[in-house]
Amino acid sequence: MHLSVRFFLILTLTVFSTSQALAREIVEQGISVKALGMGNAYLSSGTGHDAIWYNPAGFATLQGVHLRLLGIGAGLNGKQDSYDKYSDLVDTAKDDMSGAINSLYGDPIWGRTDFQASLSLGSFIFGAFGRGNVGLNLQNPAFPNIQSSYFLDYGAFVGYGAEVIPEYLDMGATVRRFIRYGGDMVIGASDLAYLDSERIEEMMGRHGTGYSADFGMKLKAPVAFHPSVSAVWQNIGKTSFSFENEGTPPPSLDNDISLGIGLEEDLQAFVFRFGLDYRHSNLTGEQIGKKFHTGIELDFPMIALRGGFSQGYYTAGASIDLWFFQVDAATYAVELGEYPGQEEDRRYIVQLTIDLGFDSAGNLISLTRKQRSGIKQRR
Repeated sequence: MHLSVRFFLILTLTVFSTSQALAREIVEQGISVKALGMGNAYLSSGTGHDAIWYNPAGFATLQGVHLRLLGIGAGLNGKQDSYDKYSDLVDTAKDDMSGAINSLYGDPIWGRTDFQASLSLGSFIFGAFGRGNVGLNLQNPAFPNIQSSYFLDYGAFVGYGAEVIPEYLDMGATVRRFIRYGGDMVIGASDLAYLDSERIEEMMGRHGTGYSADFGMKLKAPVAFHPSVSAVWQNIGKTSFSFENEGTPPPSLDNDISLGIGLEEDLQAFVFRFGLDYRHSNLTGEQIGKKFHTGIELDFPMIALRGGFSQGYYTAGASIDLWFFQVDAATYAVELGEYPGQEEDRRYIVQLTIDLGFDSAGNLISLTRKQRSGIKQRR
């Protein structure tokens, strides 16, 4: 097998991986670039099509017909230029495979891509998605026994939200069906030396079909700055994957309960938002500091600015709204160690969305930022 192909297979295999440090990362199944910019504190702030991976109660703000024709994002970590690093690995491996492997120790590589297309009819929403993560972090060169894993998902979802008590209580639910490719694998010294392609291909082909359901609620108060309290239960009862080929199916996704509070006020010149979330509350074995997220957003007519803290590290983000097109960018960090401040992995991510709206006559219209966010005219 050509060396570049062999390295590509290893890079694809080792998602979130590998070292004891990277294995401690809290993996988010779905993300929003807007959310990451404001500390990933989005349980109360996420509305409309941006609420799918956070709180389905946010569907209650949807009105009319709204099409998200394209929502695609990609990100890399900032330890080094990943493409140049990969190219250097391939060049080194031509003459010195051992040296190429050793050059990776203590220098994580990470990448992610997400895709979403969705259509809302009032507060009912459905669509398709795809997402994948790939990473590499090799440590302990004296005993290169690497715990590795990866996942690649694609599927469809339906959701619905409603104002159960107008101005006071929103509720919503989402159901997903998706196929996951992925699993766990131990890559030992012999695997690194000989790169057994058959074994790697077997692991990459392991997949299964899973069904998951989320439920969310948002309790609101119709006073200044409209405070809210949100509660979300994701992967209700655990999401397991069917056995569809030889070997072991992908690992199950545990159910997850998160809580959040938020503030939002339309100040005419801009919309102010604040969020504070306590996420993965029932995830045992993790430091409490890795579960807190907080952030703010200043949402102007054509741009939005965001900042916050996630897992003890700063986050920042911005959006530019160009009629039907919107570009979002963010930087954030994840903790690869056991507690905040131990081992930071700084990441950068961008997203392009194309949002279309239709009026009552079926005419195409450009949605304003307030319409996208589901902000209603308040008395």
